[in-house]
Amino acid sequence: MGFKVMQFSVAPWRVLDAGHLNAVHQAVQTRAKLTPLIFDLARESGVTGTPIISPLEYVFPNQGFEGVLDPFMLGDAILVAPMDHPPTRPASGPMARR
Repeated sequence: MGFKVMQFSVAPWRVLDAGHLNAVHQAVQTRAKLTPLIFDLARESGVTGTPIISPLEYVFPNQGFEGVLDPFMLGDAILVAPMDHPPTRPASGPMARR
């Protein structure tokens, strides 16, 4: 699992329609808001070895998350999960049962 980065081979405003360009702007704003936290987590990781991002099972051991692969934790407080609209597959795992 690696940290997802933003990289564009073409300037987004040259090729995207307004809706998709707005989504890019929102993603960049979210990344900007999280950058201080990510740097803090990186410093902590350098000292303690604690991962910056981790599977749910790492943060919530023995709670049935060992098979949950798509969502992950940023630090121990932010759940990052992909969202499909409309969903391309049914939800599964402990979170789907709640």
